[in-house]
Amino acid sequence: MNGGNSLPAEKGKEVDVDRIVKKETAATVEEQRMVDDAIAKLQDYMQNEQRGLNFKMDEEAGITVISVYDAETEELIRQIPSEEMVSLAKRLNEQEPSVLFSARV
Repeated sequence: MNGGNSLPAEKGKEVDVDRIVKKETAATVEEQRMVDDAIAKLQDYMQNEQRGLNFKMDEEAGITVISVYDAETEELIRQIPSEEMVSLAKRLNEQEPSVLFSARV
């Protein structure tokens, strides 16, 4: 074995943990860049359509909320997921998972 971070895999072979972590991190960074690019393109498109587009992370619900609104009046046209679903997600996150699926024996 070499002195780096490696794990035994099969007899006579090693797994280079550092290489795997670097590869996964690079993939995650690239995926984030692709998501950022897609959001920028969507926002450009929506601006041409006189629509505003807003992405936000609702920390309590643990979900991303997308709002579409009229660019001139700033009136909310649509929210995905709906406010009812965001509220439901928040309540589910507050509950104990075992309470949701409890059964009597």
